[in-house]
Amino acid sequence: MVALYVMLIVTLWALWGAASVRGQVFQEADFSHLDAICKSRPLPAGFMPVGELNSPECEGNPGDLNAWYVDRVTDGMVACTPPPYADGYPPAITFRVCKRSLSPYCPQNRDGTPNAYELASFMSLCEGVALKKEGCDYNFSPTVGASYWFHYVPDPTCPLGTRTLRSRLVPSHPIVVCFAHNKWAILAMSRYQAHNPLFKPLAIRRLYIADCPAVNGGQLNALVVRGTSAEDWTGGRKVFACAVSVHRSFLGQTESEGTPIKAGQHSEVYGDARGRFQLTFVTFHDDRCGLGEEINAVHISYVPQ
Repeated sequence: MVALYVMLIVTLWALWGAASVRGQVFQEADFSHLDAICKSRPLPAGFMPVGELNSPECEGNPGDLNAWYVDRVTDGMVACTPPPYADGYPPAITFRVCKRSLSPYCPQNRDGTPNAYELASFMSLCEGVALKKEGCDYNFSPTVGASYWFHYVPDPTCPLGTRTLRSRLVPSHPIVVCFAHNKWAILAMSRYQAHNPLFKPLAIRRLYIADCPAVNGGQLNALVVRGTSAEDWTGGRKVFACAVSVHRSFLGQTESEGTPIKAGQHSEVYGDARGRFQLTFVTFHDDRCGLGEEINAVHISYVPQ
């Protein structure tokens, strides 16, 4: 982390007096108790950026706001970036974006749109930009396929004390869900390859969350899932996913369910109303999908024929 006393020698425009964005007035911020880190470095586990500053210890041009003030992630905090779902660590990646908001301490958008993210803890009732309130109690619908994912949070206004939140995945907003509550969606996701691969949902992390029910086969009882767009698949690029995203039959591995997946590569040509395309799957180990040596991850590439 960048030493705080060094940072204070530069101009910290956001720290003195009230600041305003689009007519909204914000109270003076006091970041004197916070640590900071260069923007070029990964965020520390459990911390999120809440303001930016210039530091001569970080790369960039003189005067560049090249460092973040970081604070421990908490329910309701306003952060300058969404949680680093792809390569960050719990507990930060168990939080979701409750809503977009404005902050004078985060990089401003040229069009004046919200530039910050209000975060909600995993069991918060906040709907979020990707989760919307449904009815009370539990709804394990097998008919919604891989497009909809469910999350259940405490709500004292419901007869059984539980509220259903439902998400229709969009590429820009990954969400964290319990494995046990989304078995139908996971099954549909794994068998979705040959039908509409350009908009396929993917699990990009597996992790343990104490608030999720236990699952068979280990402690990793939660997933980070995201939607994909056509842009993700252009140019034959390799798209990362945890192996739970893909049924083993698409990997060219015909062994019975429960047999460990092997490292390897498999390609197959498919066709639909849009034409023919080739999917290539390369399986390997990645700690983002579970620690150890198990083959648990896959790179997927899409090439039109």
